[in-house]
Formats: sequence, C-alpha cells, structure tokens
Amino acid sequence: MKFRTTIRSMAFCMLITTSVRAQQLATTRSVIISQPDIFKKFPQKAACDIASLEQLFNMHDDVSLQLSPDFSLEGKIISRKKSNAFAETINIRLSEFQETIFTISRIQTENGETRFIGHILSLEGEEAIVLQFEDKQYFFIKTEQRFLMTD
Repeated sequence: MKFRTTIRSMAFCMLITTSVRAQQLATTRSVIISQPDIFKKFPQKAACDIASLEQLFNMHDDVSLQLSPDFSLEGKIISRKKSNAFAETINIRLSEFQETIFTISRIQTENGETRFIGHILSLEGEEAIVLQFEDKQYFFIKTEQRFLMTD
C-alpha cells in the first residue's frame, strides 16, 4: 500500500513540475515575439550607390561609409572569403546595431557584370534588411527574417 502511495506522490510531483516548466517556456516565447524593432531608424526602402558597395571590398578592418543619403554604415570586417576569381564575400559586424551582421557578396557574372547580394541580420530581433537589385539600382529594403533563407 505504501508503495502505491509513493508512486502516486511521485507521479503527482512530476506532473506539477512539468506543467510549471511548460508555463515558463510559454512566457519566454512571448517575450521573444514581442522584441522591439532594432532597425526602427532605418527607412523601409533606401537607394544605394553602386560605387559605395564596391568601396566596401577595398576596405580593411574598420568600415565607415555612407551607402545612401538615408543610411551610413560603421563597423568592423570580421571575415572575408574569396571563393574563386568570380565571387567574394565579407561579413561586417555593425557597431550601430547590437549583435548585427552585414553579409555582402560581390559576384562577377559570365557576361562581365558585377552583381551584389547581401543582407543585414540581427540575433536579437525578427527584422532584417535585404540588398536587392531593382530597375538597374540597388536598394536596402526592410523585411522580416522569417521571409529569408540563409545559407
């Protein structure tokens, strides 16, 4: 009889512990979802000068550059990789936004054109900024990270 009572008590304790832990996880998730907009100073869409993008690949260590009238970039290059003669990627830790990395790649196409692709991601937020080519011009466009596929 004592054995059954002990098992029931243990099962009851495990049930209470599990439900308390589940409530704590739910609270943590709601905090993550309601994070503030890290890029609130950044416009929804900002044009970017191609020459400024090219300058990024000539810089070393510290980066300080006006990419558009609405957006200046300051940070430190944390990695640079040249996969082959046609592609180079740099990662820049931005100083203005906490825990934020700007990844940009320069790709030489078969017909000799230079294309840039990139994005700015924050580990602390849900938003992102994507570099896109539209109508023969580059734009930084604010979006949500959930709409991006990263490699």
